Amino acid sequence: MRMDQPAILLDGVSKRFGEVAAVRDATFTIPRGRSVGLLGPNGAGKTTLVRILLGMVRPTAGRGTVLGHRIWSDAVAIRRRCGYLPAEPRPYGRWRAGAYLDFALAFYPGSDPARARAMAASWDLPLDRRVRAYSTGMKQKLVLASVLCCGADLLFLDEPAGGMDPAGRAWLLDLLVRERQAGRTVLIASHLLRDIERICDEVLFIARGR
Repeated sequence: MRMDQPAILLDGVSKRFGEVAAVRDATFTIPRGRSVGLLGPNGAGKTTLVRILLGMVRPTAGRGTVLGHRIWSDAVAIRRRCGYLPAEPRPYGRWRAGAYLDFALAFYPGSDPARARAMAASWDLPLDRRVRAYSTGMKQKLVLASVLCCGADLLFLDEPAGGMDPAGRAWLLDLLVRERQAGRTVLIASHLLRDIERICDEVLFIARGR
């Protein structure tokens, strides 16, 4: 990827599910090293747009690139270079949490497993416990640790504070502010304006897919 090439470039991207227009004519550019919020109410199209960018959903119309790779046709190349926290993460329940971290980070050559384990310890996540015994918030933190420490060029975080208690949410916001200050390229989808204002350099607004 050239240094002057944007992290994300979309031109007229739309997605329909039957009669429903989930995303309408999305056109924007995100430079490298920016922390950008994708803000909108629940059901606005945030998750669909993120999944389009990751090559998980094929757009109905439009074109774009992520890290220089074409959306959809270069989906595998995109996912090799991106970290993704879904809105409802579902890590493998039968695995122990430490084994899950090792597995998730093994796909990224630049990952930092030691940092991920330290982050999990700071959140009081018992890594010897099976994931199915974790609460929803604990699963969210476990997957988030793997995403933030994978060393990817671009991070997609979909409602990263979902399921967290107030203390965990405050710790997460401080962490994401430090990621921003370190120059990471991050797209954060959320419906919480206050969180986005604190974390992000810029904001994209989406409502009813537009």
